[in-house]
Order: sequence, then C-alpha cells, then structure tokens
Amino acid sequence: MAEDSDVEEKSGGGGKILLIVGLLAGLGIGGGAVFFLLPQGEQGEAVEEEVEEKVPAELTSITFEKMPVPIYRRHNGQARFIGNFFIDLDVNVENDENAVKVRRSTTRLKHAFLSEIGTGHLMREDSPTELDVNRAGKVLASAANKVLGDDTVHSVSIITAIRTTN
Repeated sequence: MAEDSDVEEKSGGGGKILLIVGLLAGLGIGGGAVFFLLPQGEQGEAVEEEVEEKVPAELTSITFEKMPVPIYRRHNGQARFIGNFFIDLDVNVENDENAVKVRRSTTRLKHAFLSEIGTGHLMREDSPTELDVNRAGKVLASAANKVLGDDTVHSVSIITAIRTTN
C-alpha cells in the first residue's frame, strides 16, 4: 500500500508541473504575438502626433440647406435625368474670422457649389446614380477655397442627402 500512495503522489505532481509549464508556454507565445502585432512605441507615437497636428481645436460650421444634385443615368453616350439628391452641408472653418468670411460670401459659395455639382464629379464611380459623400466633401471644399482663398475652409461635410426621383 505504501507503494501505491507514492505512485499517486508522483503522478499527480507531474500533472501539475506539466499544466504549469503549458500555461507559461502559452502566455509566452501570446505575449510574443502581441509584441510583434502591435505597432512599436516610437512609430505609434509619431502617427498620433501627426494626427493631432492636423485636427484644429475647434471648428465652426456654417450650414447650406437643400442644394440640388442632379442624377443622370448614362446609356449609349446619352444622359437621361432621373431625379435629384437634395443635400444639406456644413462648411467647417477654424476661426470666427473665416466664419464671417463664409457668411459674407454665401451667394458666391452657392454658385461655386452648383458649378461643381453640375460637372457630375460627386457621384460614385462604381454606381453613377449614387452620391459619393467623401468625394463630394473634398470637391466642394476645394471649390470653396477657390472662392475664399486657400486654407479658409477646413472641410465640407454632407449632413443629409435625400433622393427624389421622377
């Protein structure tokens, strides 16, 4: 009987040691994977600093409502009008001086926006009857900066886009 209890103690202790070794190996492999998958400290910090420099502290928004964006279906070299998007957009500027400049130039900006909208560069390339919100914001911000001067408008955001069809 003494031999049986010695065998049980030895086999139970070996299982515990094997379990602990397996646990430590798993933690080591997991820690190594995290180390290699996460960005390095110096590189990650540089990316965060660049983002912080580009974003201004506070933006002022001036809203333009119900700007029509015509929708055309093109087929065999012909364009057929099928409806409109009516968009509400915010012109975002960095300071009060630029906000006053935008408010004073509202009519000129609407004309510039309508001219850019008329070129048809606001629609998605893969689906020409759908509005590309990101491209529209960039194109309209560029048009606003042409009217007001470079770096006056920080960005243009499309708030709503309502589609109407004939």
